[in-house]
Amino acid sequence: MDVGGELRSGSATRAARRLRLRYPGTCERCGTELAPGTDAVYDAARKTIRCVSCPVSTAAPAEAIRAWGDGARGEELLGEALAGVPGIVVLHDRRMPGTRANIDHMVIGPSGVFVVDAKRYAGRIGIHNKGGLFRSDYRLYVGRRDCSALADGVAWQAEVVQEALQGTGVEALPPVTPVLCFVDGDWPLLNPPSSFRGARLENQRSVKKLVGQGSAVDPQAIERVARVLATQLPAK
Repeated sequence: MDVGGELRSGSATRAARRLRLRYPGTCERCGTELAPGTDAVYDAARKTIRCVSCPVSTAAPAEAIRAWGDGARGEELLGEALAGVPGIVVLHDRRMPGTRANIDHMVIGPSGVFVVDAKRYAGRIGIHNKGGLFRSDYRLYVGRRDCSALADGVAWQAEVVQEALQGTGVEALPPVTPVLCFVDGDWPLLNPPSSFRGARLENQRSVKKLVGQGSAVDPQAIERVARVLATQLPAK
């Protein structure tokens, strides 16, 4: 299982130890995305990570497999939706240099580049303030799952894509937008959230409109940017 990249800890190597992530990862038990800088428990023998709050259980491997399967299906559903959008180029499952992490989808379209992380989570999508009276702490939830770290992760991916374009001397750089796409989420009818921590919040239908609209990037530039990104961030 991909643990999301290099892990950093000052402690000696043990079967399982608590450490701080340098790169994003996914909890093997609950499927929660863990952002860089998050404390996690690393199982050196199995090369997996889990949330500090997730207890150890013999059921963990089966749950991890289920979470991985749901995520893979979410990526497939998004890929199928994007396949019908004209005038765009989609790069799937790209490597991130220097890490073991990957980018699910990069979409190059008329209004720029979109870094899309697809998740198949069930439940009502909402942003809730978990802070106290004098300090706000807004969190992104899907059902009872705190998905706030997902926004940090996809924003980091967008930064990597931006740096990849800047490093090649591409002129008139297109904007790079991080997107979280929840393919099975329950969206509220009134005032559904549209963004969180700079990441757009979409479903597989609305993301098609997002990536296909606009005219700031001409077709030749779309192809040129796609070739650059395909080279700089190769397929896994």
